[in-house]
Amino acid sequence: MGEQQSDAQPPADAAGSRPLLSSRALLIIVTAVLFGVTVAVRPALAVPIGVSLAVVTLLAKILGD
Repeated sequence: MGEQQSDAQPPADAAGSRPLLSSRALLIIVTAVLFGVTVAVRPALAVPIGVSLAVVTLLAKILGD
């Protein structure tokens, strides 16, 4: 008649199945650490790296992700 299934699993939590960091966030963090180390080793590269990042950021904003 009305059998109950004992092996039914509870529904997975939607927030628990997502990764902690997105691939975009991970890329930004790795790039920031890399540039931070580069500037710490060679301070003269700080301005060119800053200008490059500003240009890339503006292009991404203009073109839209």
